[in-house]
Amino acid sequence: MGTKSSKQKARGSVTDVDRAVLDLKVQKRKLGESRKRMEASADKLSEKAKMFVLEKKKDKAIQALRHKKLLEQAASRVDAQIFNIEQTLGSITEAQQTSEVLQRLKAGSAALKSLQEGLKIEEVDTLMDDIAEAKADEIALNERLAESLTPEQDEEAEAELQLLDDEIMKEELPAIPGGLVQPVPTKPEAEREEDGAEALREAAGSEGVLKATEPMLLAA
Repeated sequence: MGTKSSKQKARGSVTDVDRAVLDLKVQKRKLGESRKRMEASADKLSEKAKMFVLEKKKDKAIQALRHKKLLEQAASRVDAQIFNIEQTLGSITEAQQTSEVLQRLKAGSAALKSLQEGLKIEEVDTLMDDIAEAKADEIALNERLAESLTPEQDEEAEAELQLLDDEIMKEELPAIPGGLVQPVPTKPEAEREEDGAEALREAAGSEGVLKATEPMLLAA
């Protein structure tokens, strides 16, 4: 409970900068209102001057115009004051933004230093040496294994590797559905024998025709 109330107080606390900004904004609003009243009074004096001119009252017309000029000069000074206040407010805002950026840069720098404290150059060098040593041991082990095998054993290993590749390829091939493969119909044995006898009869008939026509061919 105490922590929550302290956070609420911290959020609701008003600094000197906040008070200065508020005072400047209030002053700017008051000057703006005064500027509007001067402008309205100057318009009324201009109308009066026109009326005095129409009434042939030149003295009063000149006085009204002179009064109008004084109001215009005062309005110009008010405009300059408003401009200065706006510049000051802009500078304060820029300074606040710069301060916030610097605070975040400081926090980032502190976080970076905290992370770098856990990374020592000596530990990094040792880690790199360990990795290089492990790599060298792996290379030496592979070379020793290669030297210990005979050419026949090496060929057997290659052949075994090829068999493994073939088995994997067979396992990866999609299975052909049984309904898609139709067996080739075969004739019954009796039909096959009848077809063979028919072929023999046709061959014998052809031979008889040749023998009957041979004398005719010789006589000719």
